[in-house]
Amino acid sequence: MTNFFHVNRLLRNNEFVNPISLPENQDEALYEILRVIDRVPVFWKEHFERLVHSAELAGISLSMDKEQFSIRLKKLIRKVGFKLGNIKILVVREQDKEQFYFYFITHNYPTRTDYKSGVKLGLFKAERLQPQAKVIQQELRAQVDQMILEGKLYEVLLVNRHGNITEGSRSNVFFIRGETFKTPPAKQVLRGITRAKVIECIRQLNFELEEETISQKDLKTFDAAFLTGTSPKVLPISEINDIHFRQVAPAVKKIMNSYNEMIRKEVAENRNFFCS
Repeated sequence: MTNFFHVNRLLRNNEFVNPISLPENQDEALYEILRVIDRVPVFWKEHFERLVHSAELAGISLSMDKEQFSIRLKKLIRKVGFKLGNIKILVVREQDKEQFYFYFITHNYPTRTDYKSGVKLGLFKAERLQPQAKVIQQELRAQVDQMILEGKLYEVLLVNRHGNITEGSRSNVFFIRGETFKTPPAKQVLRGITRAKVIECIRQLNFELEEETISQKDLKTFDAAFLTGTSPKVLPISEINDIHFRQVAPAVKKIMNSYNEMIRKEVAENRNFFCS
């Protein structure tokens, strides 16, 4: 994902600096990506909590609390003036101290056709070094991006050494058989914010949910599948490696509508603070 700046729109700690100040070596950096809708960073509290969790797994004690996190988000949004977009938060250790970078990045949201017809995915054999910590792995990212480009794919699903599907390169995945939703166990994947919210939607709608290992060999046994993530939200899958799915099953439509309503409420509840 390409970095995108306006002049002096990189917030380093609590000051705006020249974009060239962004660190080049980010292999061990912690990060979060938030979606801004109507000037509100959606589910910002949950993103902060996950950032803290990632830091704990990495043996880092963050010198920034939830209030400072929200104030810096607000400061960046007001400075840049974007109503819509993605913000990246980067935590890098420099000179024995954690440095925090907040900045807007280019985004690639699905089209109406994507939501209506689903998207095409591939499979990529790889494992994250530490699945539950959101840490940049630049080599893996580069390999995945190349496969997506060459295959004209929207995303790829990672397959581990046991032949099991874990997650997307920047998303989580759900499968449906009948009216039962299935997704890889939380311990095997990055616990996406959208993933957690979608699980809430599934339970509120009284669907059955099972967290279980998903073998690549079992793909043909599912009726439908969809991705969840900051940019795609809830996005139907039409095809994985030439295995075709029912494009938008009724159950998926219900989840899409429920999640969009959840976002609407989140924006309404946080508008006063971020837009004041």
